[in-house]
Formats: sequence, structure tokens, C-alpha cells
Amino acid sequence: MKTAQKLLYMVALALALTACKEPMDEITGTDYPRTFSPIEIEVTHIRFDSARIEWQSIDGASAYTVELSGQGDSLQFSSIVRTWDNVDGTRLNVGGLWGEAQYSVRIKAKTFAEGKEDSKWKNHTWKTPAEQVFLSVRSVDIKGTSVKVRWSLPNGKLTELRVSGGIDPIQLTETDMPNGERELTGLKSNTSYTIALYDGTKKRGEVKPKTRWKPTGAEGNVVTLSIGQDLKAACEDAANVGKIIYLPDNYTFDVLNSAEDNGMLIAGSMTIMGDPDASAKPKIKFFGDAGKRCFILPANADTILITNVILEGDPAAGSGIIDQPNLSTDPKINTLKALVFENDELLNVGRGFVRLRSTTDTAVKSIESLSVNDCIFSNFGATNSNGIFINVATEKGGIDNITITNTTIYGQKMDFINASGTGTTVVNNPVKKINIENCTFDDIVKESSDNRYFIQAANNTGLTATVKNCILGKTATARQFNGGSGSTATATDCYKTSDHATTASYDFASGVTAYSGSSTTLWTNPAAGDFTFKDADFAGKATAGDPRWR
Repeated sequence: MKTAQKLLYMVALALALTACKEPMDEITGTDYPRTFSPIEIEVTHIRFDSARIEWQSIDGASAYTVELSGQGDSLQFSSIVRTWDNVDGTRLNVGGLWGEAQYSVRIKAKTFAEGKEDSKWKNHTWKTPAEQVFLSVRSVDIKGTSVKVRWSLPNGKLTELRVSGGIDPIQLTETDMPNGERELTGLKSNTSYTIALYDGTKKRGEVKPKTRWKPTGAEGNVVTLSIGQDLKAACEDAANVGKIIYLPDNYTFDVLNSAEDNGMLIAGSMTIMGDPDASAKPKIKFFGDAGKRCFILPANADTILITNVILEGDPAAGSGIIDQPNLSTDPKINTLKALVFENDELLNVGRGFVRLRSTTDTAVKSIESLSVNDCIFSNFGATNSNGIFINVATEKGGIDNITITNTTIYGQKMDFINASGTGTTVVNNPVKKINIENCTFDDIVKESSDNRYFIQAANNTGLTATVKNCILGKTATARQFNGGSGSTATATDCYKTSDHATTASYDFASGVTAYSGSSTTLWTNPAAGDFTFKDADFAGKATAGDPRWR
């Protein structure tokens, strides 16, 4: 009995397995009645409005049918927006898509062979990125209570500009296309906003800038000066260490207003801040002879930040912005963690920007970081033999890290950066890292000498320098880099004009592309500080140089 039951069970199982088979479940012979489906689908080159669909070739396929589903119709294929029939090949470029939308494609292999059917469908899903017709929001377009946005429209139209934070949408007209800009006012300071462009319900771009911080007057750590009040007294007052010295619109102060003045001593960690909404930035003047300077640094401090101001000197005199230690009465720097210049204009300086010098090994120990961002420098060291822009002439200590970003520098006489130190014994390397990125240079290293350098580090055996996305304009005969054994300099995605004259043996090894024209061919009026691009076909127009000119 048990044997008979076992036999009946085996027969029933075999019948059940046979009944469950579909025509595609067993592929063992070439006489199978259906063409095989594409095994793999890949979507590449995905942009907001286009993509490339590729699939594996199938033996026996005469052609392929490709169907694209509508937005949000993931794998349902109930809303086919486009069909390509009898596609010859295994690649299809698809345009006319929407940004931030999910699409699905399905493909089947077709056959014209008698007695065979088309394959089953194979599908794939992807999502397009958002469209972006906004140009990047430049730091110089961000203020305390306003932001300027710009856009370039390749096709189509715009109907509305929307801003988060309860601000009413702005209706756009034909005059806002194809290229446009709008300054959004009445914003809150130190606040992030989402700004988007629309064509009806279709979003065509989005940016998320944050306004600059602007004191309201209620903060306890803010010392607000009125026009006519003494900036020097405020900076030298130890009670203001850790505070913000806030300068209003139209404020002007002369640091060297008497023959006895040698510079303005900063008592310790402090921010000197101009009004970020000023129609003309507050101005700090320092007209004086050799040995005079704008700022004198303290022996110890955490961070000194100078932002939203104009620093103006006298090119015919020998004063500089920072020149220390200079006199025997200067504080001997022990440790300053960060010296920061942000969104400033610095012009007409008889000597250099920062000069550290010492007569003994212990005179200057360490500035950990010198940072420059979103600044414009012009006319440095025009008549003075000490017109090196950043000069670390120390035997021990110096500046650990120098960072210069999003900045324009033009009109500068001698070496741009001297990181060599001085004397016969240089200890611990005066500069360890230099990073220069997104900067525009022109008419620099103006002294016609084969011994002048963009970066000079002859006695430095531990320097790492990187220069990225920069444009090197006109120079006299200058050398790009000179380093001691173990020092390196790397350039990436940079350009040089035809009047950037160098000594080839001292050029960066690679990463600098030669532009065929001169600085006046590339830029609108470089001598006057206008570095907007005259050459619309310049290959680095969207990626190189100070972003304010893009």
C-alpha cells in the first residue's frame, strides 16, 4: 500500500511541474518560438533634459521597440509618452525630458523570422537631476539684506521667480529672458533662502544662498562706531578683545594721521567689520613712509578677521598693511591662529600685504593660518624695492598655511609669495602649505628680473603649494616656482595669457594651458581692474579665475 501511494505521489508531482511551465521557463534550443529579451539596460549621460539608453544586443533580433513612460509612471507604463519602433542598434539618445522627474523605459527585441514571436519586455527606471539655469551666486553678490541672482536661459521661457521666507513670487516678463538678473532686497541677515525659477509648474533652476550677518545693535559683543569715532582707540582697547568693531556706511579713518603713528595695534582676537550693505565700504587709510603700516598684530590671539572694508595706502610711500616685527616696540608674535581678510578691497600700498621679518631666531614664531577670500588687491609695491606681496623673511617660524581664494590681484611689483625665510639657518620651514584657487592675476611680478618668482621657496624643504582654477595674466620675466629639495608645487586647470612671461625651467610641471591671446585680448580692461571676459570663446570662462568675473 505504501509503495502504491508513493508511486501515485511521484506521478502527481511530475504532472504539477509540467503544468507550471511557461514558454520562457525552458530555453534549451534554437527552435524556441520567442526571441530572447535584452538582458541588461543601462541609462548614462543623464542630464536634466536628456539621457542615453543602451542595451545588450540579442542574437536573432531584427530590431527593437523602446517605450518611455511619463513622469511619475514608474514601471506602470500606463502613460507612454514616446515610442520608438524598429530601432536598429542598441543605443538611443533621448531629449526633451524634465528636470527632477522619474522615468522608466522598457525594451523588447523584435524578430521578422517566420514562426517566432517578439521577446518579452525588459525595463529600467532612472531619475533626472534638477535643471539649473541659474549662474552660481557669487560671494560679491551676497550682502546683509539682499542677494543678486543671475541666470542664462538656453531655451524656453520663465514665468516666475519664487523666494522662500514668505516673500511674494515675482512675475517675469520677456525682458527677463534669455539672460537676466534680479536683486532681491528686504531679506533678513544671516538667513538661508531657497530661490527658484519656474516655467509654470516646471522648475528650471534653484539656488540656496545665505545672507551675510549684519549686527542689529542689540548684540553685546558688538562695538558700533559712529562716523568720526576713533577706530585705532577701539582696536587698541583690551576691553574689546573678542568683540566686533562695526563700521557704518561712509565711515573713514586715517590710521597714520600724525608723524608719531606707526600703525594700529590690535589688542587681541577681534573682528573689524564694515556694513555688508554699504553702498561704499568703510575705508581705513594709512598714508605713511617706510616703516609705517596699517595693522600691528598682537603677540597671541585666536582669530583676527577684517571684512567688508577698503584698506587704502599711498603708492608713493613705503607703508604696508602688516610689517612685523618692525620696530623694537612691536609685539613679538608667539601664536596667532588665524588672520583672515574677507570681502575686502586693498589698494595703493607702497610695500606689500603681509611681511614678517626677524633679526633673531625667536622674533616670530607662528601664524597658523593666513586666509584671503573674495578680495580685490591692486597696485602693491609700485615704487618700493620691498614690494613682495607676502614676504615671510624669518629664520624660525612664519606662516603655516596660506590660502587665497576667489580673489583678484593686479598691479604688484616683485615676488608674489616669498616662502624662503631669510638668513643662513632656516628652521622648521617658514611656510608649510600654500593653496591658491579661483583667482585672477594680472600685471604681477612687474620688476623685470630673472630672479623674481610667483612662488619663491628656495630655502624651504617642506612646502606643498597647489594652484587651481586660476588665470595668470601679464608679468615681466618671472619664474613660476622655485622650491628647496622636498618642496612641491602643483597646478590644475589653470590658464596663462601670451604676455605671462616665464622662465620655462621654473614653470609648473603641468596643469597650465596656454591661451593664445594677451591679457587685453582676454579681459575687457585689466589696467582699470575690469576683468570681465572680452573673449566669449575663452575655454576657461566658466571655470577659471575669480568667480566675480564669470
